[in-house]
Amino acid sequence: RAKEAAAARVGRPAAPAGHEATATRRRGKCHLPGCEEPVVARTCEYFLESVFHGCGRHRRAAANTVAVLPDTVHAASCSDDGLCWVWKIRSGVPVQVLVPPGGRRSRGPVHSVSALSENQYILSAGQGAPNATRNGEAYIWDWRAGERKASLRCRWGSFLSSSSTQKWRRVLAGCSTGFTTIWDWNDDAKVLVPFNAHPIDDTIEKMAMRKAHPVAAHSIDVMLARAAGGVLPWADWLNATDPDMAKLVSGKRFGAVTSIAYCALGQRFVTGSADGKVRVWDAGSGAFLREMRHGHSGKVNSVAFLPTMPQALSGGDDGQINLWDLDTGLRVRRFDQAYAGPVLSMSVISGGEAFVAGSEDGLVRFWSLDNYLLLCQIPTGGGPVRGVALNPSNPFLQVLTANDDGLVRAFSPR
Repeated sequence: RAKEAAAARVGRPAAPAGHEATATRRRGKCHLPGCEEPVVARTCEYFLESVFHGCGRHRRAAANTVAVLPDTVHAASCSDDGLCWVWKIRSGVPVQVLVPPGGRRSRGPVHSVSALSENQYILSAGQGAPNATRNGEAYIWDWRAGERKASLRCRWGSFLSSSSTQKWRRVLAGCSTGFTTIWDWNDDAKVLVPFNAHPIDDTIEKMAMRKAHPVAAHSIDVMLARAAGGVLPWADWLNATDPDMAKLVSGKRFGAVTSIAYCALGQRFVTGSADGKVRVWDAGSGAFLREMRHGHSGKVNSVAFLPTMPQALSGGDDGQINLWDLDTGLRVRRFDQAYAGPVLSMSVISGGEAFVAGSEDGLVRFWSLDNYLLLCQIPTGGGPVRGVALNPSNPFLQVLTANDDGLVRAFSPR
């Protein structure tokens, strides 16, 4: 009752019992409404179960991403040295190392790793050779055999994000040029989004391209004439001939695709971009569906879907986490943790009742999706949390973090 009375005096509801992490207190020299600072949230009852160090001199490279494999026994993580490792979660013992072709000097950072529905395959996406080429590279790996099964290239940019889908051997990869590739790696079929999903017509964008590149105007007309089935393969033509035009189209209209997530509800996927926008696309055709009405004030670093309803989360450099309604494009809720710095990674619990967010301050925070309260936090002790994953097995909910210090940690409840 005393807490409720105190909360009423400052014009906000009291935090429910057991959620002291959401309480706030006044600054000593500030007496205006809204001038509050957060109290340190309570620490989750988790302990550090294992740490994966990597091997050799590469262990100091920053760990960028981590994913739990379908068997819930192994995890895959990738880092700035261009290597991906598969290791046992319980012990941190490495099982397999995945090395891109061309040797150590011909690979760049790996920004994303995704576990595919088939247990033996994973998808890694990142940058190619930093000195020889600017092309991004994505690979499908048979991690048990340590073999590369398929590869995909992003011209004049790097892959910053990737996601698996429920469809057999179909994946998504987002590039820094603004393109997203829907890739069926079984037969190497590609659909590049957004440009070759557009119908053939003389839109303002194409007229602007002709004006900006008069020399290429004839080639554009040729491609218009040759396009089959009402679909124009813009990206295929642009990638083959004119990198400046690719920058004109993708760089100014859409920012780099920094995060991507697939939603089985409605067969859609969401992209977060460097321009602060969150967009929804059709996963079958690549057609653009809508843009969320209120974006972030900085780059979007992570997006995640709720498994039980058509909603998605996005976290960005502005320190905010937004909950979106995908059908209306409206923001349902904002989780403001600007005091924690940029939100770098997120993962939703399989039941959809809560999610975790990794931030630049090295903490992983648990947020409730039932009452939207901050539940608790885990101090990782390894610097910025670039990647976070949840393992709902055995039957505990483990939290895996990829940190800036190059270590990947597994936390388990006490």
